[in-house]
Amino acid sequence: MSTNDTEIRNSKGERVFRYDRHMPETDDLTLIVLKGHLLIEEQLVDLASRALPHAQYLPELKFYTRACVVRAAVPHKSNNVCWELILKLNKVRNDFAHDLEPPKFQDHLRELFKIDEQVQPWPGMPIDKTGERSLDDAQRLRIVVTDCLTFLQTLGFDYQESRVPCNLPKSDKAVVTKP
Repeated sequence: MSTNDTEIRNSKGERVFRYDRHMPETDDLTLIVLKGHLLIEEQLVDLASRALPHAQYLPELKFYTRACVVRAAVPHKSNNVCWELILKLNKVRNDFAHDLEPPKFQDHLRELFKIDEQVQPWPGMPIDKTGERSLDDAQRLRIVVTDCLTFLQTLGFDYQESRVPCNLPKSDKAVVTKP
């Protein structure tokens, strides 16, 4: 069996490296946007399940609403510019969802790249992004997607390390203990 056929799974049995498996090797901007959007939505669903005590009761939310709910549930990073990047990518995705040749696509893409220049997905590790301006749009879109995924994954790690997992059964009554 070749390494391409091997799937690495985490402790929950979920595939790791979904980006590598699902992001196509193409310059087709539509496909990069659509696949990237789906990968980011998966991360939003995962983060909601970690950040919200009963996320299973949320109805099927549209991407924008889901992102806003998760953003509100993660107060320590709710002002991070990466949220604006996620929402702008959703706008770019909507361009393709409603029009074969979106008239505002190039404007939205420029805005997306401008926001991404401000994004620092790894806390405490500043990255100089000036060299990205010389890349083609497909390469820059891939960076946008990986920046969003990295940001959301670091938020997930924050919840995993600092809180009791929200998917564990909890009593409806609060338990008060005295020191």
